[in-house]
Amino acid sequence: MRNPEDIMADYLLKGGKMLEKSCPVCGSPLFIVKGETLCVVCAENSSAAAEQPVIPDSAKISDVDLRPGDDPVSLTGAPDNYPPACAASGNAGGKIPEVRDLDPDSLYLDIEETIKSLCARVRNTANPGDCLTYMECIQAGTVALKNLKN
Repeated sequence: MRNPEDIMADYLLKGGKMLEKSCPVCGSPLFIVKGETLCVVCAENSSAAAEQPVIPDSAKISDVDLRPGDDPVSLTGAPDNYPPACAASGNAGGKIPEVRDLDPDSLYLDIEETIKSLCARVRNTANPGDCLTYMECIQAGTVALKNLKN
């Protein structure tokens, strides 16, 4: 089973469009591929996906080619007006927050805020290279959060 970040990066590089909505099954961002809104992580791991509801035609926006053998899983249930990840933290401008101090609890919150800011940047970036860079940073941040938790 491939890493979700690697799966999403592949689809971004192929021209897939990442949406603000997230998958109700796995929580990963939804993508538009071949005019169909789907979760590329569940599509890649379709044997693990239990549900396959269809997205309405109104949600289909663009056409993107899939690799041979891809079996996308259509998903629905994400809210229509999903707010940007960092809007609640007051960081909707997209600036990466400054580290306040090196206290583990404070550092955890700082990294968490940074991850939210990077998620918002990924949603608003059309350049696949930038998206990949942001996704790699998000992955590094989640690893750091896991290490701080232990």
